[in-house]
Amino acid sequence: MRKMMMMMIMVMLISSTTIVAQNQLRPRENRIRSAVVMTSRDVGRSRIMVRDGIKVSREKTFVVQQQLKRLQSNLDDLTPEQLMLIKKSIEEIRTYQQGSDAYLGRIVAYDNRIRKAREDKDYETLIQVYNEILVLQKHRIERLDHYNNLMDRLIKSLSNIGGSDGDITS
Repeated sequence: MRKMMMMMIMVMLISSTTIVAQNQLRPRENRIRSAVVMTSRDVGRSRIMVRDGIKVSREKTFVVQQQLKRLQSNLDDLTPEQLMLIKKSIEEIRTYQQGSDAYLGRIVAYDNRIRKAREDKDYETLIQVYNEILVLQKHRIERLDHYNNLMDRLIKSLSNIGGSDGDITS
């Protein structure tokens, strides 16, 4: 009976120290998990900003296309300076678009790393991957802002060309 009682006390002591040790590890794990959730939300917000920027740039591109079609019917009425402005603006847009191609599909390449980190419960790697995605999205947002500003200038210039006074301002 005494041996049995000693065994039970030993088992209880060992299990209680194990529980204490596990609880000491949990705060760190909880901090990491909450960091993963916060970083994931940042990626989601950034994705929305990219999507909105793309939507705005498509709308502005459509406006520019419509203005160029309108001006195309009156090419004879345009001055050489106006034609040069249009040509320069179109070249700027093409240069921007070629540079933006480098960003297409790069975030999708992170999907496998995210999936593997989640399966392995490697939260630190997951945070690192999310931060890399945030950097790419930040660059994409900056490029979209630059493009949209470029399109605004072009829309203003093209509408002034079609105006009654034919004045060019950029």
